[in-house]
Amino acid sequence: MQVLSSDAGGKIIKFRKRKSMNGHGHPRIGPLMRLVIPHIAKRYAVCVAMPNPKDFLITSYDRMMQYHTMLNEQSEGHPIRWMMKLYMTGDLDPRDVERACLHPDFGGLKFYPAGLTTNSEEGIADPSLLWTRGSKPYECLRIVAQAKKPVSWHGADGFARADIRIENRSYRAGDELDTWDQECHFVDYSFPRVIDAHPDGIQVFEHLSTIRGIEFARKNPNPNVFYTVTAHHPMLDRRDMTRGGLRPMYWCQPVLQTFEHTQELRRFATEGRDDVGAGDDGASHPKGAKESGCCASGVNTTECSEELYAELFAEMGQLPHFEKFSALVMPGCYGIEPSGDYVVLERGETHPKSIFTCDDGTDVTGYAQPDRFAAEGVRGLNWRFAD
Repeated sequence: MQVLSSDAGGKIIKFRKRKSMNGHGHPRIGPLMRLVIPHIAKRYAVCVAMPNPKDFLITSYDRMMQYHTMLNEQSEGHPIRWMMKLYMTGDLDPRDVERACLHPDFGGLKFYPAGLTTNSEEGIADPSLLWTRGSKPYECLRIVAQAKKPVSWHGADGFARADIRIENRSYRAGDELDTWDQECHFVDYSFPRVIDAHPDGIQVFEHLSTIRGIEFARKNPNPNVFYTVTAHHPMLDRRDMTRGGLRPMYWCQPVLQTFEHTQELRRFATEGRDDVGAGDDGASHPKGAKESGCCASGVNTTECSEELYAELFAEMGQLPHFEKFSALVMPGCYGIEPSGDYVVLERGETHPKSIFTCDDGTDVTGYAQPDRFAAEGVRGLNWRFAD
């Protein structure tokens, strides 16, 4: 990273850095794809495309290649490399995984816990399949481990697999877990078993959000295990979602945690670790799906995630670590070269849109600063791309 200018107090106000890699993106499909690709491509040289677009789950090699073609066609005029994932179902064919491993843009597998996030109904209901020899999920994990292709984990369990205590809550085996405890249980129970069963596999624990997960990362350093942090989890906490009523714009999975978790996540993300990188999880949804009886999960930061990350690192006094987090860690994880393109960011107010409109007329929820910032006279973000 090259500092271009600083203020009288020595604070960086303009800098040049390598273009980032997004380790967890949602380019969607149809009108939503056409809406978000320009936003994603402006901010990222490479994006790992999640395999769960509505009505087009990427559960086979052929489907993956169809989606890859769609993304490249829609990206014409917006230079970006798409890394593809296969959606790991209980019936994912290991032969499809072997074929995919030969493709240079194959980025490995994606684990979804069944029913716990957007379009995850086809995910894995029984996590023990992941470490049980002879199961199809085990075989798929074995193949990508040999090929050094990462597995991205939506780290959550829906039910307690053993008697466990999380903060002040006790669960017996078989109990349904509180949504705020799903990541903690995965950290304690499922993830260690996955690592033990597949010691050579490259694992990416996505959108880490809890102190328990951060403590696991600190206590268990492993060159094959990486973590992504979203653009919104370090900037928000549970109060923002519930202040004055439920704010569906901020409802997401993993759910926003309390202030204490957010503060520890801010430290963890910005301290310059070799195993923590950007994965914005920018999730666009129609306004009607967010403001509904069953609110869609996801925060749409596609228009402002790089700016949010810059704000986080600046607030923490860690801008010198920003390039490593955003542009170096994930390429290392995926075995590709960092981008040779550069961008310039500068301190200056910018205002993300709270509503977008697709080309078919559908309104889509964007990102807006929480009300607590408005009370302080802050309406927008403090970092922007330089012209």
